[in-house]
Amino acid sequence: MFFPKWDAPFIQGYRAGVAKGMVLAATKPNQLAREVNVNGFKAGIFTYLLTREILD
Repeated sequence: MFFPKWDAPFIQGYRAGVAKGMVLAATKPNQLAREVNVNGFKAGIFTYLLTREILD
């Protein structure tokens, strides 16, 4: 896998089990996610609904 140079400290911390942060995922690794087309802009349904919730 390719990771940008600036991302290396996070990857190293993640592998060591000390990375800080949070990952939000729409599905489990073995599931599929759906996308919606909103005014010509494609967005995952999870991302679209999360963004609307944050901005409202």
